[in-house]
Amino acid sequence: MGKITTSVPVVFFILLAILIEPSLAQVPTHELVVENILAPQVLPGKSFNLTFTVRNAYKFEIENIYVQLQGGYPFLQISPTEAFHLDYLSPGESISISKFQLTVDSNAIAGDYTLNVILTYTAFEPGKTPYVSKISTERITITVSGKPEILLSVTASQPEKIRPGYAAKIALKASNFGTDIAKDIWVYPLDSYPFEVLWASQAIYVGDLPPKSAIVETIQVEVNESAEAKNWVLPIRMIYANKYGVATSKIVNLSVKLEPTAKFEIIGISSDPKEIKPDDKGDRIFVQIKNKGTATAKEIKLNLRADYPITPSGKTYYIDSLAPGETTACIFHIDVDSDAKPQAYPVDVQISWTEGVDHLVDTKSTAILVSPPIYTRTYLIVGGIIGIIIIAVILLRRRKK
Repeated sequence: MGKITTSVPVVFFILLAILIEPSLAQVPTHELVVENILAPQVLPGKSFNLTFTVRNAYKFEIENIYVQLQGGYPFLQISPTEAFHLDYLSPGESISISKFQLTVDSNAIAGDYTLNVILTYTAFEPGKTPYVSKISTERITITVSGKPEILLSVTASQPEKIRPGYAAKIALKASNFGTDIAKDIWVYPLDSYPFEVLWASQAIYVGDLPPKSAIVETIQVEVNESAEAKNWVLPIRMIYANKYGVATSKIVNLSVKLEPTAKFEIIGISSDPKEIKPDDKGDRIFVQIKNKGTATAKEIKLNLRADYPITPSGKTYYIDSLAPGETTACIFHIDVDSDAKPQAYPVDVQISWTEGVDHLVDTKSTAILVSPPIYTRTYLIVGGIIGIIIIAVILLRRRKK
């Protein structure tokens, strides 16, 4: 049986052999065969021991055998670096070698990779004296396993700045930072104050994602108008499987920033004259508004919007700025149709303003009360008095009887 001994690095031996006989490096003789390759599960970033068998497939004895591994990506380190020396192998004889340890790059993608087993030896050939020196390369395949690792991040939104009370589209980037394919990826955004996920975004199928690749999906949410301007958490549940069908489920908490914004409220409404009547022209309406938000509004424009029987007759009302907590009154003019009935009529105040470079618009609703005309009141009073007189006369007649 062949004997293994440790020798000088095989590199020196190979170079010396090539210098003596340059054709040696070009002879894949396969007289020595590498087989029965064994390796445990090979994972990125881990080391493993490789075992294989060298067999003499030649019909004559082979002597002075050197066995060396020649690596390449993703095998970063092979230990030991010295070649193993076998004194000889008889025809058909084999020997198992299990001394090589290899380290795999932590970023290696799952797949099949090749290693070269460099064999240098001398073999007896009839008619040639003494033995002939040869070099042979045997390729072996190592399968590197991996696992998918999906990470989510927010890449953009529409609008770019999300504020309380907005409906927003949020772009989510799913990236596979793992070393194997992620299959059947599902994304489930979850309702969490101040976000309400719209129905169409509650379940999104992403599909498969190879390692070191990414894809962007968009979800839609509505933001509670009472939310504070700060960073909020939007939870996302993800489910995906590896290539063997083993599922992973996890929740990722994404940070979504709500920007400060002005928030207008109508806190009072009055008029001049005090009572608005049918067929009035140019009546003044005083609307008190307050900025209950967290940002200063500038270049504020207010317009009154109304339907029959009220017609706004004035122009746009302008305010330079309104800081958080400040209150101001704006003045509008209206005409009232002569056929207007005495009741409250809804009206809207459209407010537009700027915050930095952003132009924002909001609408607030209130009501204008139309009172009965004067002549109607007079008729009612006179009618009431006459009614009282008639009742009194009837009662007096009954007493006299």
